[in-house]
Amino acid sequence: MSPLARLAVFFASYFAYVGLFAPYLSLWLNGRGFSPAEIGLLASPMQWTRVVGPPVWGALADRDHPDRLPRMLVTCS
Repeated sequence: MSPLARLAVFFASYFAYVGLFAPYLSLWLNGRGFSPAEIGLLASPMQWTRVVGPPVWGALADRDHPDRLPRMLVTCS
């Protein structure tokens, strides 16, 4: 499989997961008996990583080794 095809499969599966998981998480937690405040506390880290993550990831990637560090972080995650 070519690198471009692997990247396409990764992004398709990632956004399919987010599209299926994120909208229904609060409904599922509500069905499990969580309060609205608890649901907000559980759902907020996912949103904050979308706000804070890209600038932090870009700063780390541009620091010393622009090619090596992102690969190491992805491998460790």
